[in-house]
Amino acid sequence: MQRDEAAIRQLQEAVQANPTYLPAMKRLAARCEEYGRFEQARFQWEKILGIAAPGSAEAKEAQARNILETAGIRPTQIHVPPSSSEGQHIRVAIKPGRPGLARNVISLLIGGILGVKHVFVTDDDI
Repeated sequence: MQRDEAAIRQLQEAVQANPTYLPAMKRLAARCEEYGRFEQARFQWEKILGIAAPGSAEAKEAQARNILETAGIRPTQIHVPPSSSEGQHIRVAIKPGRPGLARNVISLLIGGILGVKHVFVTDDDI
């Protein structure tokens, strides 16, 4: 527990030192989610969405997370490969749930984010 708190504290210090450094902000948001601090993670993702260039991989990750959480789906991981042309690919890991959940994720993201062509949904253990 103390190690978790120390990791979050270090990331918060890094973000305070450079408030526009997106990799530290993404790591902080991910650690907060991992340790159950969902409100703090959501706040970080909203900050990333406000800072990141529109259409960038970071902005699309934050936008995808926002769309899914609004629909009541909590993804364990979301990745937009920066090398994919203009963020056309999104990879989402979710905990197995009700039948059809993966289809719902795909339709939400393709319909909700401009330019997305491929959505890959996997279980969270992959």
